[in-house]
Amino acid sequence: MDKIKEEILESFFVKAVHEPAYRPEFLEQLMSANVYCVGSSAEVNAQDGISTHLLESGASVQLKSWEDETYDCVIPFFTSLEKMRLAMDQEEPFICLPTKALFEMTLGARLVLNPQSPDATKDFIPDEIQYLLQGKFSAPVENYEVEEDTQVLIGQPNEYPQFMIDQLIILFGSQPSVKAAYLAQIFNQARDTQPTLLIGLDLEEGLSEKFIQELHSKIGRVTYDSLPEKQAIDLIHLQHDSSEGVVDYLVNETKAFYLRNNGKKKGLFARLFS
Repeated sequence: MDKIKEEILESFFVKAVHEPAYRPEFLEQLMSANVYCVGSSAEVNAQDGISTHLLESGASVQLKSWEDETYDCVIPFFTSLEKMRLAMDQEEPFICLPTKALFEMTLGARLVLNPQSPDATKDFIPDEIQYLLQGKFSAPVENYEVEEDTQVLIGQPNEYPQFMIDQLIILFGSQPSVKAAYLAQIFNQARDTQPTLLIGLDLEEGLSEKFIQELHSKIGRVTYDSLPEKQAIDLIHLQHDSSEGVVDYLVNETKAFYLRNNGKKKGLFARLFS
């Protein structure tokens, strides 16, 4: 693997451990990366070096696993040879393969990334792996359309979710299509048993449905991981010419917690290493 790419991936990994805002980007990078596993394949001899022996989907391999109390086994994998050697014997054979191929061939198992690393480690359970293989970062977002006039209670949350807001600001800073974002608390008694947080999104026009779904998935991952008590979050797209009560409240009675900087945009890589 490319040493620079490994270092970038590991930098994202360390940031993602402490700041949920970086988790979608880390997972995107991981899914497009090549990783290391302890194991063997008839198609690869590790002694020949790995630069020209990258395994592809469909290859027959044998991977080393560890016993686990909850799952039949847990399979370790690593972002670099250095991280692998922290957990494994120097003499054990290894293979290099795309993360996606590894996830596909081990579907149903629990995997752990960089076990025994002092910097960062992460478990991947089967449900999460399935979402990632589908190009998602969290459980599917449910669309809820109000088909008739519905009375709701709306205001500001009693306990302001500052950490979640800080993480969303970081995330939206890497999404030029997000012009502004607003926060409220809403209680729809016809649907919910308790109030939920509501995020209003002001987006650029003409975005594809696929892009919007990916953005929703990223927001869902960041908000879920940022709240101490896991809860559902409502999203609404703002139309400034709408007279809808909820939109009117967000735009005219609250202040956006995020406003796009229309100057020179600083990319996520630049912010990561600044």
